[in-house]
Amino acid sequence: MSANDMRLQAYFEELLIAEGGFVDHPTDPGGATKYGISHRLLNDMFVARNSTYTFLFGRSAPTKQMVKDLTPSMAKEIFKAMFYRPLKLESFSFDVGLMLCDYAYNAGARQAVKDLQRAFNDASARLFFERGLQNADTTERPSALMVDGYIGPRTIAAIGYLIDTYGDDYILDHFNRRRVQFYKKLAQRKPELTVFLKGWLNRAIVKDTPDLPKHLEGNTNHDRLLPQEVEYIKAQIAA
Repeated sequence: MSANDMRLQAYFEELLIAEGGFVDHPTDPGGATKYGISHRLLNDMFVARNSTYTFLFGRSAPTKQMVKDLTPSMAKEIFKAMFYRPLKLESFSFDVGLMLCDYAYNAGARQAVKDLQRAFNDASARLFFERGLQNADTTERPSALMVDGYIGPRTIAAIGYLIDTYGDDYILDHFNRRRVQFYKKLAQRKPELTVFLKGWLNRAIVKDTPDLPKHLEGNTNHDRLLPQEVEYIKAQIAA
């Protein structure tokens, strides 16, 4: 098994633990779900004439029974086609890739990628002020990523540079904050989804929060950030 296949398997096993078996909650907008594969996702694949869907199910439209009959190996093929490959998860460190795929599996790929890009911008701003780069040459200052929800060469290179230079903690910390913020805002916007909020937050905070940098230990809020960082992050959130 190649390193890439081992990573895919490791991610998928984590998702199986988080998602569990067949569920058909009446307020879940995705409909019936098994192993995190929803009826809505299967329908999207069917409409798009996705080759993986055709290979697994032929030309039949998806039904609740199809979801119920999913096997782990079928779910893995769908995960690979719809999440692992499009998100280019092998391009990131293991922990960033895991958080990205878990968030995407739970909230949608576009939302997850946008928040990863925002997290990079947040982390860059924090480094900008922590390391005194506001007084440095403009060439040394971190440049922001466009928040477009797509994984392209610039996003991969920028995040790779940040991780190679400073490690995972900065971006994982801000990525998790963005994720928690999204869940809370979603529940406020759609009160019928509040029933899922506790599970979402446990999944984000307990499963995915890494050790914080020293000056943030024991505090996951912004109150120990520098004032300039807080203003930057507020502007990013409002954007």
